[in-house]
Amino acid sequence: MIGRLNHVAIAVPDLERAANDGVLVILASHHATSSIDVFRGQIGTEVVPDAVPPDELERIVASYPNVIAWLVGHSHDNRVRAVAGADAAHPGYWEIMTSAIADYPGQARLIEIVDNGNDTLSIFVALVDFDANDCMERRYRRLLTME
Repeated sequence: MIGRLNHVAIAVPDLERAANDGVLVILASHHATSSIDVFRGQIGTEVVPDAVPPDELERIVASYPNVIAWLVGHSHDNRVRAVAGADAAHPGYWEIMTSAIADYPGQARLIEIVDNGNDTLSIFVALVDFDANDCMERRYRRLLTME
């Protein structure tokens, strides 16, 4: 992971370095680009001067062919979305959203990257239930449902 994309000017050198080093990149952030805006505050109307609009942020990230996925959350949904790149040399990446581990039934996530041996990759994502017969699992589920 190449750190947080709080500011594109900070992240771009890291993405450049990873591309030059031939390193595959998986980004992670709390928000998906679909829930990012350019305004100050939660209901603000003032645009943050150096804010990067979501569509431009996606374009920048998709321009790096070594970025293969961006793990996101916030919306408490499970979703996989293809973010297209400009061309075959810059194919884009997969945005993988999972619900929170605090959401019932509180599943873990398993993400596996597989080299298919033919210059392609596969990304397998699974939600995993905990062992219901385990004492810690019963305690966790009880805490999860408490108000």
